[in-house]
Amino acid sequence: MIAYAVLKNSSEGLIEKAKAKELICDYFINDYREKKEDAIRKSHETLDISENQIGILVEKSNDELGFFHRTLQEYLAAFHLSNLSFSEQKNIIALNIINPLWREVILCYFYLLKRPDEVGKILEDIRNLDLNENDKYYVNLITYDIIFSKFSCPNIIRNEIAKEAFNDIETHFWQPYKEKY
Repeated sequence: MIAYAVLKNSSEGLIEKAKAKELICDYFINDYREKKEDAIRKSHETLDISENQIGILVEKSNDELGFFHRTLQEYLAAFHLSNLSFSEQKNIIALNIINPLWREVILCYFYLLKRPDEVGKILEDIRNLDLNENDKYYVNLITYDIIFSKFSCPNIIRNEIAKEAFNDIETHFWQPYKEKY
């Protein structure tokens, strides 16, 4: 949840220590029905362990924390996203599909999805977004990465998108299509 909050609220990859403690505290209260004083204590302990023993979080300033590596943060954000309701997942992906900071998170998210029907539904939603030409190119690159990787994509959708990708590679003027694939 911290990784997701960092991704959602900070392009620098930082979170205030107080906000991190608050998120963890709320997690213990809401998900584990802890009493507030126990949740506060556990949030301090969790941050201390994460920072000083495991090293997953690092102090970036006196008031801020960040993950020791962006890739880990992206994976954990994708994991958090994959545990939300499917409608929330679809909405969040649609809202962030053209944001470069979310690219690896989205690819990681698709890797975590194991049900081909869910992958197919989200790919269809992404492809039906009302986007300008530049954003469509960017979304196409992501969808091509998804279908040409070992994600759980339904074959009918994979084949349909692959035909479009091959056509784009062969006939389109936009160089990233030709460079990447």
